[in-house]
This record gives sequence, structure tokens and C-alpha cells, in this order.
Amino acid sequence: VEDKLRMRPPPPLPTVTIASLALRSRVRHVQLSPDPDHVDSAVVTFLQVGEQSHETDATLDLLCQIMDKEAYTQLRTKEQLGYIVCAEVHARWGVCGVRLAVQSVTDPFEIEARIESFVASFRTFLATLPPEEFRDHVTSLVNKKREPEKQLEAKAGRLFHEVVSHHWEWQRKEKQIAALCNITQDSLVAFYD
Repeated sequence: VEDKLRMRPPPPLPTVTIASLALRSRVRHVQLSPDPDHVDSAVVTFLQVGEQSHETDATLDLLCQIMDKEAYTQLRTKEQLGYIVCAEVHARWGVCGVRLAVQSVTDPFEIEARIESFVASFRTFLATLPPEEFRDHVTSLVNKKREPEKQLEAKAGRLFHEVVSHHWEWQRKEKQIAALCNITQDSLVAFYD
């Protein structure tokens, strides 16, 4: 059958290389668009936190929920830096962190400098967040995690991730909710530091 269908084995997958960088080190990858008329640029800043755990995942989820809103307000609305601005959790191969992304027609080095300025000033914002607003963020995230998946694809994706990552944490959401309920504003600021 294989001869008749002219089936061949697939090419080997590329080897994944995971680099370990020194604390506070920087890597910059610049890639120009092949289209000279395309003047947009995008900058993604990744702040690596470390290995994944239920506590780290829950803390990053809360941090990114607060940071995403403030990044949009500061970088997109006030500074009018770009038309896409987001802060989100990024986790691959057991390593997690915060990914800040900005897409704009602004010079990428200027975007990078403004992201760095935002990251530096965000600590003050986080530390001075009114306690009731902090609690609202926690409650909102807990409620979001308690919502059942509305589509089979979402549930299948969540479960499939557990299989391919070899974690088999079928109660991940419940464990993250428990971890979220233990996060205080002071502990979140300490995590950010």
C-alpha cells in the first residue's frame, strides 16, 4: 500500500534548543520585512520568571491580568504607541514568564525603550493599586477559571496539553484557583520584584 500511495516517512523534526541565559541578560532578534512598503514593527519583550508550578502560573495569570490593562492604558491610550499592546503569560517547555508585545509604526528601538520604562514604572502602579481593585482582579480571575469550557475544542486543547506535556494535571484549574486565593497584594509586588 505504501508503494502504491508513494508514501514516504516525514522529514525529521528540527531539534529544539533551549538556552539558559544569565540573569538580566538580553537577546535582541531583528528581522526586517521583505516588503519595503510594510512600515510596521513589532517588539516582544519576554520577562522570564522560571519553572512552572501551580503557584507561579496563578501568580502570573493575576499579574498579567493587571499588567495587560495598565499596558494598554499607558502605552496604547496615553502614549499612543501602537495599535496592538498586550501583556500575557507565556509558557513553553516548563519555563514561564510575561510577554509584552507592541505593534506599531514607531521605530522598534523607541518601542523597546518605552516598554522598558513601562516595566520599571509598573511596580509603583502595582504597589499603590487600591486594595478593593486588587481584590476585584482576584475575584474576576477566580470566576474566569471556574467557568466551564463552552466549546469542546477548548476542553480538548486543555486536556491534550496535559498529555503532550507529560504533566497529567487534570485538576490544574482547581489547584490554580486555590493558589490564587492565597495571593496578597504584597506577595504579588514581591513576586514582581
